[in-house]
Amino acid sequence: MRHELTTEQGREAAFDELNIGFVNALLAQGIELVDNTIAVLSVSGARLEVHDDTCKILFGSGIDFYSQRSKFGALSKNSISYGSCGSFNDQDMASVGRTLNAAAILTNWRNATAVLEDYCLKYRNLCADIDAVCNQANEEEK
Repeated sequence: MRHELTTEQGREAAFDELNIGFVNALLAQGIELVDNTIAVLSVSGARLEVHDDTCKILFGSGIDFYSQRSKFGALSKNSISYGSCGSFNDQDMASVGRTLNAAAILTNWRNATAVLEDYCLKYRNLCADIDAVCNQANEEEK
């Protein structure tokens, strides 16, 4: 869906759609993320987090999945990072969700990194489109 990028609501909707699309693309590749996993894309990767039934992000549930291209444009290897509280049990959904999501990505590394690279490119393209729209609007105001 094409969103109106001249409004804040339109830009937010475009980013939300991209984030949801990323999670759905991972799932479509057979990457079994835990229920209630959400993503926040950036120029250089994505953060996957788990939320509870009230849509509150669970503290300590996040993993960072890095693109080959850093935010400064340098090339590196894809990587994944997730913190640890030191210990957890099967009742702590934040720790369990983080660990299961990381394992699902690592188990399906090739497909997961291909999806990440595709969506980071889409993110960069969306940012460029927003910049172009804003620059055009600024020129029209002059």
